[in-house]
Amino acid sequence: MFSRIIHYFILPCSEISLLIEKKAAGKISFFEKVRLFSHLRVCRLCEMYHEKVIFLDKSLQNTEIGEKKVTFDDSEIQLFKNKMKENIKK
Repeated sequence: MFSRIIHYFILPCSEISLLIEKKAAGKISFFEKVRLFSHLRVCRLCEMYHEKVIFLDKSLQNTEIGEKKVTFDDSEIQLFKNKMKENIKK
């Protein structure tokens, strides 16, 4: 009974995962922040998922800083396209 009330007012876990990803991208409204925070206070599994998303985002940001950008020649791109077309035909 209590979980039904919570999911009616705070959102179900399936929708919270989308809000967690939107928050990580930085595109979340104030109302969505309130609903997310309320749900995370009640649901331990979603809170753990939120912590993992934050950890992964920070880890990826740190690795992007140290790596150089990889570029491809036009001939390499064309070769890749041709191989993909051959694989699609099979």
